[in-house]
Amino acid sequence: MWGYKRYRFVSLIFIMMLVSCIPALSSSTDVLIEYRRSGGFAGLDDHLIIKKNGEATLTRRGKEETFRLDSTQLDRVSATFEKAQFTKLKKKYLPKNQGRDLISYVVQYKGHQIQTADTAIPEALLPVIELLNEIVLKKDQL
Repeated sequence: MWGYKRYRFVSLIFIMMLVSCIPALSSSTDVLIEYRRSGGFAGLDDHLIIKKNGEATLTRRGKEETFRLDSTQLDRVSATFEKAQFTKLKKKYLPKNQGRDLISYVVQYKGHQIQTADTAIPEALLPVIELLNEIVLKKDQL
């Protein structure tokens, strides 16, 4: 019994430490979307910024790369956020059972920031996370 309680306590402390290490996202007025995913077994630390004009910066594996989303791609991104009613969602969706292999996500759109992690992502937010992951992995194939 003590082992289970200790495991839960250690897991809770780990998640609290992880969350406290996530830097605050940008508050720049020209930023449309800011996305950060971190953690998991792979030790992810991806940071994507998409500006209102389509200019984007991706920091991944210690390398920073800039690219541009065309108007069609930018419209698709905005439509995905609007369909999810992103600005009406709660600010936090965290799993009850924490694990070191979970990936944490912080997404900011139009000044509204949401923090979530694997196993706790609400259904409405899934298309947003999937699209942002797609951009991170294949930034030139929206």
